[in-house]
Amino acid sequence: SAMRSVLMPLLWAFFLVMGLVPASSFVEHLLLHSCACMQGVLVACFRPLARRLPEASCCRRRHAPSPSAEEAAEAGHCSEQASEEHSCCDGWRQQLARFVAVVVVIGCFLGTIVCFVLLVIQSVENMKDNWSWYKQGADRISRSVNTMLKDLSKLVPPALVDKITENSLEALQSAVTTVLKPVAENVTSVLVELIMMLLYMAFWLCNPIEVNTTVAGLFKRYILMKGMTSALYAACVWLLLHMLHIDLAIVFGCFTFFLNFVPEVGPFVAAVLPIPVILFDGRLPNPWFTLAVALGGELGLKFFFGNIFEVKLIES
Repeated sequence: SAMRSVLMPLLWAFFLVMGLVPASSFVEHLLLHSCACMQGVLVACFRPLARRLPEASCCRRRHAPSPSAEEAAEAGHCSEQASEEHSCCDGWRQQLARFVAVVVVIGCFLGTIVCFVLLVIQSVENMKDNWSWYKQGADRISRSVNTMLKDLSKLVPPALVDKITENSLEALQSAVTTVLKPVAENVTSVLVELIMMLLYMAFWLCNPIEVNTTVAGLFKRYILMKGMTSALYAACVWLLLHMLHIDLAIVFGCFTFFLNFVPEVGPFVAAVLPIPVILFDGRLPNPWFTLAVALGGELGLKFFFGNIFEVKLIES
């Protein structure tokens, strides 16, 4: 258990840093470019004053005696020292830009996690407030399944169907409750692991591992394209579920975004998640038709984004 509390944040930090390195490099480049632009503006503003100073110094040199060899050597040494100070200043500027970029990227990442957790908790609470509708939906499914089984066979007793439906509803309710219980019971351990993960990420982002330029470029390009594809795929899934008036549509869309990074299996898991919510929602006039449309739409979107859109994007 002790090793798990150390290794799990390390592994999560490793995979997340692989995707956040391009973002931190982009922010660092943006900061350095902004500093260079500001420096150029300041130089342009003070250039007239800088032109007057050499004219005054030239007038002094005309009336001043020629410098000796020792004075010339001392002037050259001062020039070299000024050049070293300038390069040292550039190094500090780059380190400061890197530090600010890491803080900005980790802050945005942490804010995204907080917003996602609050969104899930709020959606689950709203679902619990509408629990009476799900009880009505469970009764409706029990009656429809009972009628279907009566038409197909006389071997299954109606009490068994009612028991299965009741157990399914209890399983759904316990699943909704288990989303909130770990958050309440393991707050301390989750916060400790999150802090350790953020520290690992900060160290790796401040001192990234040296990778071949070609490999790093390919990896950054893949992460960018995969992230863009997953975002579009998740947005389409959310829009589909929202148009079908399904609860937790935005939560399922967020899960689709994250699970799309799991090859092949992830999108299918994301497509299966809304099934109990659709079947037990008493506000839907025809849950089986809604389920068929939702599953068909999600599988169609998975085929389009996974086999056509993403392939064409990578080939281009």
